[in-house]
Amino acid sequence: MRKHSIFTMATALVLALVLLLSVPASALSVEGLLASTADTVLADNSGASKKVKISGNYSYYKGKRYVCLGDSIAAGFGPYNTKNRGFARADQAYSSQLSDVLGTTLVPLARTAFRTVEVRAMLDHSYAGDGYMYHYAKGLNKKLIKKFYNLYPKEAKKADLITIQLGANDVTHMALIYAEAVLEAQVGSAEVAKLFAEVANMEDAMDGLISVLDLADTLGVLPVVAAAALAGGIKGFETFKTNWDAIMKYLYKVNPDVEIIVVGIYNAGKTIQIPEGNALPLGKAIDGLIAYINEYMRTGSSYSSKYTYVDCSKVEIYPYTLTDLLEKRTTLVHPTPAGHKYIANQIGKALSHKKKK
Repeated sequence: MRKHSIFTMATALVLALVLLLSVPASALSVEGLLASTADTVLADNSGASKKVKISGNYSYYKGKRYVCLGDSIAAGFGPYNTKNRGFARADQAYSSQLSDVLGTTLVPLARTAFRTVEVRAMLDHSYAGDGYMYHYAKGLNKKLIKKFYNLYPKEAKKADLITIQLGANDVTHMALIYAEAVLEAQVGSAEVAKLFAEVANMEDAMDGLISVLDLADTLGVLPVVAAAALAGGIKGFETFKTNWDAIMKYLYKVNPDVEIIVVGIYNAGKTIQIPEGNALPLGKAIDGLIAYINEYMRTGSSYSSKYTYVDCSKVEIYPYTLTDLLEKRTTLVHPTPAGHKYIANQIGKALSHKKKK
């Protein structure tokens, strides 16, 4: 990426963070993804401790099977765990910590880069998804998709407890898709083609969005490309709302007595400051957007009276700088192990099962 002024990059970064919210994902084409011979997900938990305990006495809890649905946060992906992108236990993840305390069987069905689109399609096989299915999910292949495509509905029916954390990727991915399309239309050049080739191999959507906005600024078309990104984000949010209710409808249809706890998203930009070393926290600027998305899950959904929403806005994430993001250390926007413990506690306190007198 070319070096521009800190303020130019800050402008691109703020736009990216507004759309990113919290979850990074790789940028692979659907065709390349399904044809990939990449290894299946590795159960790597480097640096994880199996002795972590959360507070509270849950010996009264009677549920036996806990299904965790969601994206990279729910999967436990982060600096301490970069190989295991989901569909496997990550010891530091909130789902593992909670399951250990409750004494349940954990069924980890969360996956990096998953949107409501992928989760809905995995659960309800009558839903065809969209043209970007698994578009950013690194490490998936046909065999792995088929395995979990069949497993999702089976486990949804058997679950006593389901936690679900989704939403950020719906917004982020569509923002990048819209931004790329408008940039290509505005400037049909070899430089743009080269950038798209680079974006297709980037580790996550944060890098892709920053790169697209940066090139748009260089070529003098940042306003129109940024507007497209915002339009894409809005489109992604509308899709999220539709799929969110469809997912809930499906879950309660196949398992009417299941307890569902919804984990709210958090502001992934809350620890960043620009310029670096300055006391100006630009992450505060997107608190309103995060609150808007969480409010839909908390009260806006047609099913919000049936499930329990838990606020996780105070989760601990890693402090990071603009330089960290530009150097692609975007795993830092995920919760720390202590952050996962906090989420596990929030869920534990929300369980509806009461201690017997």
